[in-house]
Amino acid sequence: WRTARELGTFNGHFAGRVPDAVRPWASRGRLLDWLVAGAAGVRKMSVAPRPGLLGRWLSDESVKRTQRLYDQRDALLAVVGRLPETFCHHDAQGRNLLSVGDEHARGTVAVDWAMAGSGRLGEDLAVYMGVPLQFLDVEMSDQVEFEAAVIDGYIAGLRNAGWSGDETSLRLGYKAAVSLLVGVALAGVWFSSISDPAGGDFPEHVIGRPAAEIGDQWARMQPYLLDLGEEALLSA
Repeated sequence: WRTARELGTFNGHFAGRVPDAVRPWASRGRLLDWLVAGAAGVRKMSVAPRPGLLGRWLSDESVKRTQRLYDQRDALLAVVGRLPETFCHHDAQGRNLLSVGDEHARGTVAVDWAMAGSGRLGEDLAVYMGVPLQFLDVEMSDQVEFEAAVIDGYIAGLRNAGWSGDETSLRLGYKAAVSLLVGVALAGVWFSSISDPAGGDFPEHVIGRPAAEIGDQWARMQPYLLDLGEEALLSA
């Protein structure tokens, strides 16, 4: 909760006023970049074999739903785009957020700013929530409790920074962003990597867990992420 609150405070501080000094060099948003990177993998899901981890992860129904959300990406991007512009880390997942200090004064230091740049409120929240599920840093069995705490902390941070916007719109934007990023775009990137004979064991090296454990987690994670995207579309 505390780290999510600090992330919200950071995003809230820049809400509606991204410094002009960062614009020449910084990212102009990561969702579109990741959607482009994952497009080939998403298209490939329905025609390529799905042995091993791929079959454990993706059912035929999950493939259909992932491709359907990819086809509706513009509508989901529009939901995200209604939120205020802000300055984002764009890779604010737990492995890049380090706790510093002691019991008297504790804070968070973010590392790896290579993707930083402008984005929308809720995009950093989507990374902070979605990537740990994909990396098995948070088990799906703990997802409901984790998500509730993270969203509440992030909104508290936004309020602390003076943001007085609509919480419902923020939650919708988050749902659209995490579904697009992790459930569609990164799913396509992973699919391309795993289906390549030269990179089939790549997830095990990156995540540090056996393929069977990754597949079981992802098989539960994928429908959950797709649900969020579909909810955002229905409520938009």
